[in-house]
Amino acid sequence: MRSELEALCACLLPAAGGMAGGVCINRALGSDWYRRLRKPALRPPAWLFGPVWTALYTAMGYASYLVWRDGGGFHAEESNVQNHGARGGGRTLAGGSVFRVLGSEMRVPCPAVMACALPYTVPALQAAVFRTLVRSDWYDRLRKPRWTPPRWAYAPVWSALYAAMGYASYLVWKDGAGFRGPARLPLVLYGSQLVLNWLWGPIFFGARNIPWSLVDITLLWANVAACGYSFYGINAVAGYLFVPYFLWMTLATDLNYQIYKLNCTDKGSKD
Repeated sequence: MRSELEALCACLLPAAGGMAGGVCINRALGSDWYRRLRKPALRPPAWLFGPVWTALYTAMGYASYLVWRDGGGFHAEESNVQNHGARGGGRTLAGGSVFRVLGSEMRVPCPAVMACALPYTVPALQAAVFRTLVRSDWYDRLRKPRWTPPRWAYAPVWSALYAAMGYASYLVWKDGAGFRGPARLPLVLYGSQLVLNWLWGPIFFGARNIPWSLVDITLLWANVAACGYSFYGINAVAGYLFVPYFLWMTLATDLNYQIYKLNCTDKGSKD
């Protein structure tokens, strides 16, 4: 459990700094100075930067954890460094770690990579389809509470949450013997919350059905709570990884309800 928490902290550190810097960058991107700059025709769309940088920050954080773990941290003796280099085929300490990650020992199991990538698959496609709908007049005309999170926050937050829930599912799958052991029910709950998560975008932005989106997100909120609780019974770190997800879903559910109340009820219409 200690090593898992250390890896989590290493992954979160670069992402936290990136999100803090993103606040300043987002303000600059909306300025007249940036809009007046001439840019090449081949440039990535704005919605792509958040998920890509979140994934890169997570990767570099985990890479630093591998080097710290295999190199004895900041207190490694010279002999240990030389031994690590020898086992890495004469490479440096960092090279040896990379060699073992990509080599036969496979320090990063393929199931872990696949589990972390799974939650991203459908949202990545949805982001490309619904990004114009998010910026549409329909969404802009909706009345929203004052505390609505800024648009730039959604991509990095969801990218971090998808990575966390994916890794949590891998920990439960590994420690709970997969679908043939006690992890069966937690993994079924995990799959059902993924489906509900993926359905919300098409319901809200695609069908523009606010009442049914509220039903979906309410079921999702309860499912996330049940999934996190069941994960904790198999692996404590996996349960802790669901805490930020549950908190964010609590905020998102309340936001969805406030939008419903302000736009779909008689009281909201009169106000």
